[in-house]
Amino acid sequence: MKEDFLKFKLNKQYLQAIKILEKRLKKEPENTALLNELSFFLYHFAFKIKNQKNFKTFLKKAEITYKKVLKKEPSNPQTLLGLAKVLVLKKPLTKKEKALLNFLIKKISFSRKISPLVRTTNLGDIYLTLKNFPLAERCFKKALTLAKKKKEKMVIYANLLILYFEKKDFQKVSQIIKKIKPTTPKQKFIFSHLKKELKEKGIFKNTIK
Repeated sequence: MKEDFLKFKLNKQYLQAIKILEKRLKKEPENTALLNELSFFLYHFAFKIKNQKNFKTFLKKAEITYKKVLKKEPSNPQTLLGLAKVLVLKKPLTKKEKALLNFLIKKISFSRKISPLVRTTNLGDIYLTLKNFPLAERCFKKALTLAKKKKEKMVIYANLLILYFEKKDFQKVSQIIKKIKPTTPKQKFIFSHLKKELKEKGIFKNTIK
């Protein structure tokens, strides 16, 4: 019976999904769709526990699994994006890993299999993590012009908030907070934290809710 992995993604049940996928892959070890799903859950679980001792173990497993898919399907969009995110999270990178990351970024940038919105948003995430703020900002602003749904725009605005806060451009942070309302618990937490920081700096007035 086919498992509903979307349910596991929405409920963030990463370990449960990993166990099911590893069991299925014993019977279908070359199934690239299952390998990609496993890589996704391994990466997200590693991200969830990034301050714990098992972080590197799960991240390494995600990297190995994504690379296995990449050998078979070098243009697989999910694999390109996933492996790039794994490498960004893995610090410090060797020269070989840096070269691979640059290769992946180029492949993502020119891939026709990835929608423009998904491409620009994910590249913005990658550049933001690498602290390449000019390129991250360019990607997020481009993504805003492509986003049609409110939920899509909220995700991009949340990333811009983090970017401007890291750049210490508190005026732009304040402008975004005043303009939009967070919708998800994660966004509400980020907004609340940033409001507190800005109030302490005297930029975001206490009268603004």
